[in-house]
Formats: sequence, C-alpha cells, structure tokens
Amino acid sequence: MKHIFRLSEEVTVPDGTRLSEAIGPAVFAAQGLPLQEGLSVAQANLPPGVTSLIHVHPVVSQFTWVLEGELTVTMKDVNSETPYTLSIRAGEGVQTNPGTFFQIQNRGKTTCKALYIVIPAFVFETDETGQVRYNDAVVLPWTWDELQQKNWKPAELSSPDEILELRAEALARMAQV
Repeated sequence: MKHIFRLSEEVTVPDGTRLSEAIGPAVFAAQGLPLQEGLSVAQANLPPGVTSLIHVHPVVSQFTWVLEGELTVTMKDVNSETPYTLSIRAGEGVQTNPGTFFQIQNRGKTTCKALYIVIPAFVFETDETGQVRYNDAVVLPWTWDELQQKNWKPAELSSPDEILELRAEALARMAQV
C-alpha cells in the first residue's frame, strides 16, 4: 500500500487511559482507505499514577509493548484461578488473549509510552455526538474482588456470538464512511 501512517490525535478511551491510533479501522475509514481488519496499532501515553479500569477483550488479542518507562499489568485469564501481575519495562511486552480480564497501571515516576498491537484489528466506533456505539473492550466498573465474587461472569459480558454480530455491524458502518 502506498501510504504513510501517522498517529491520530490523542483521545481518552473508556478504560480511562489516553491513546493515539496509527493503524486500524477508524484510521482507514477517516482517511478514505479500504477497510482492513487484520491488525491495529495504537500508542498509549500513560502518565505516572494512571490506572485503567478493569476490562476484557472478548474477541481480540492485545500485545502490549513498552517503548519507554514501565507498566504493571494485572490479568486473570481462563487458565488462572486468581489474577496475576506482570511488571514490564522498555523493550518488554505481554500478551492478553481474548476473554482475559486485565488492568494496566503506571507505578513509575515517568510517563510510559506503550504500543498496543491488536489482532484482529480493534474496533471502536462512536456516533456523531462522540458517544460510544461499539467497543471491542468491555470496560467493567468492578474491582478484582468484586469480579471474583461474581465468579468472573459479570452481566456486562454478552455471548461471543452476540459480540461478533455487533462487531460486524460496526465494521460495516465504518466501511460506509
């Protein structure tokens, strides 16, 4: 493809963190390019002390790669009974598989810059007023203890088939832009 990609304007996303998308459906749609769903890349700028809300990606995998600073990632995947924490720094990364609950936190003294590489491409759609219409991340208002009390099955998580249907509808709308 004969195209140079640049970071989009930084925005606050529903998990409470800020990022700039470089490659993904929203970028392709905004630039009038054919929609590509295989991969998305965004850069997060996480100031000291920032903690995301706990969230889960039901249908995408995210690889978080630290460029500068350090990051603490707490996860609870389908193979673990309790959450676990991994601390990563520049030149290191972690993978979050579909269905994994996770939370990122910058406990360091400097801003952490990280890349989020998502497969298939992360879909995030807003309407004309800026309201979220579809989000591949299900952002949860619960603590780790509260999620454990819910047996890791909060009502906010729809069935995978329903999520895939809503995702396909969002991609179809984005392709029409």
